[in-house]
Amino acid sequence: MKIMKPVSKNRPTGVPVILMRCCLKILKSCQYVEEEKEEEDEKKKKKKKKKKKKKKKKKKKKKKKKKKKKKDNCV
Repeated sequence: MKIMKPVSKNRPTGVPVILMRCCLKILKSCQYVEEEKEEEDEKKKKKKKKKKKKKKKKKKKKKKKKKKKKKDNCV
Protein backbone atom coordinates (compact mmCIF):
# COMPACT_ATOMS: atom_id res chain seq x y z
CA MET A 1 0.00 0.00 0.00
CA LYS A 2 1.27 3.43 -0.93
CA ILE A 3 0.99 6.29 1.48
CA MET A 4 0.10 9.36 -0.54
CA LYS A 5 -0.47 12.99 0.18
CA PRO A 6 -4.10 13.95 0.65
CA VAL A 7 -5.95 15.07 -2.46
CA SER A 8 -9.01 16.40 -0.70
CA LYS A 9 -9.76 17.98 2.67
CA ASN A 10 -11.65 14.87 3.75
CA ARG A 11 -8.57 12.71 3.66
CA PRO A 12 -6.16 12.98 6.58
CA THR A 13 -2.41 12.89 5.89
CA GLY A 14 -0.54 9.60 5.89
CA VAL A 15 -3.56 7.32 5.34
CA PRO A 16 -3.18 4.52 2.80
CA VAL A 17 -5.02 5.13 -0.48
CA ILE A 18 -6.77 1.75 -0.56
CA LEU A 19 -8.18 2.27 2.93
CA MET A 20 -9.35 5.74 2.01
CA ARG A 21 -11.25 4.45 -1.03
CA CYS A 22 -13.19 2.11 1.24
CA CYS A 23 -13.75 4.71 3.93
CA LEU A 24 -14.62 7.72 1.76
CA LYS A 25 -18.28 6.72 1.51
CA ILE A 26 -18.44 6.20 5.26
CA LEU A 27 -16.68 9.51 5.90
CA LYS A 28 -19.04 11.38 3.59
CA SER A 29 -22.07 9.85 5.28
CA CYS A 30 -20.62 10.77 8.69
CA GLN A 31 -20.00 14.33 7.53
CA TYR A 32 -23.57 14.55 6.26
CA VAL A 33 -24.88 13.45 9.66
CA GLU A 34 -22.60 15.95 11.44
CA GLU A 35 -23.81 18.78 9.18
CA GLU A 36 -27.43 17.92 10.01
CA LYS A 37 -26.63 17.99 13.73
CA GLU A 38 -24.90 21.36 13.35
CA GLU A 39 -27.96 22.77 11.54
CA GLU A 40 -30.24 21.47 14.32
CA ASP A 41 -27.95 23.00 16.96
CA GLU A 42 -28.03 26.36 15.16
CA LYS A 43 -31.84 26.24 15.01
CA LYS A 44 -32.00 25.47 18.74
CA LYS A 45 -29.62 28.35 19.50
CA LYS A 46 -31.75 30.74 17.46
CA LYS A 47 -34.87 29.60 19.34
CA LYS A 48 -33.09 30.14 22.66
CA LYS A 49 -32.01 33.60 21.58
CA LYS A 50 -35.58 34.44 20.64
CA LYS A 51 -36.76 33.34 24.08
CA LYS A 52 -34.16 35.53 25.77
CA LYS A 53 -35.40 38.64 23.99
CA LYS A 54 -38.30 39.69 26.18
CA LYS A 55 -40.15 42.94 25.84
CA LYS A 56 -39.10 45.37 28.49
CA LYS A 57 -41.95 46.89 30.41
CA LYS A 58 -41.93 50.64 30.20
CA LYS A 59 -42.11 52.29 33.56
CA LYS A 60 -44.83 54.87 33.72
CA LYS A 61 -43.61 58.13 35.13
CA LYS A 62 -45.84 59.47 37.85
CA LYS A 63 -46.80 63.06 37.27
CA LYS A 64 -46.24 65.22 40.29
CA LYS A 65 -49.23 67.31 41.21
CA LYS A 66 -48.34 70.94 41.67
CA LYS A 67 -49.52 72.34 44.96
CA LYS A 68 -51.63 75.43 44.57
CA LYS A 69 -50.38 78.33 46.58
CA LYS A 70 -52.90 79.69 49.03
CA LYS A 71 -53.63 83.36 48.50
CA ASP A 72 -53.26 85.64 51.47
CA ASN A 73 -56.52 87.37 52.29
CA CYS A 74 -54.81 89.87 54.53
CA VAL A 75 -55.27 93.55 53.69
